[in-house]
Amino acid sequence: MAEQCPGKSVGGIYEKHGKILMLYRRYEPYGWACVAGHIEEDESPEQALLKEYDEESGLEVRGFQFLFDEVVLWNNCHRSNNNGHHWWLYKILRTRGEVKICEEETRVDPKIGKSWGWFAPEEIAELELEPVWRYFFEKLGYTKRKLEQ
Repeated sequence: MAEQCPGKSVGGIYEKHGKILMLYRRYEPYGWACVAGHIEEDESPEQALLKEYDEESGLEVRGFQFLFDEVVLWNNCHRSNNNGHHWWLYKILRTRGEVKICEEETRVDPKIGKSWGWFAPEEIAELELEPVWRYFFEKLGYTKRKLEQ
C-alpha cells in the first residue's frame, strides 16, 4: 500500500533565458509541472525544495526566493485522502550542475513526445498542465498574456 500523503508540498519555478524547466509527471494528477514534491515530517519546505530538485532534475539549487504559501483544498495526489495540499512555492535563482531528469518521476507526454523541457510562458499556456500548476502560473501572471488574448 502507498505511503499516506503528508498534505504538504513544495515546488520551485526555475526560469533560465526566459524559459521555465518543466517535467511531465508520471503520477496523478498528470500533466506538465515544475519540480515539486511532498514535504516529509522531518523536513522544512526549504530542505524539501533542495531534495526534490536534486532527485527530479539532478540540479543543485544554490539560491532561491520564497514566493508564497497557500492551502489548495482541491489539489489532491494519488496518495491523498482528498484533503488538498498546503503548498510552498519558490523561485529558483541559481543552480549548479546539468539537468538529468529522473525517469522514475517523469513519463513521455503522448501529445508532444517529450518528458521534460524548457518552455516560454506562451508555450506553457498551450501545454497540458497539472491543474495546480495551471493555477500557480495564472496566479503569478506567467500565462496572463495568453489569457488576455
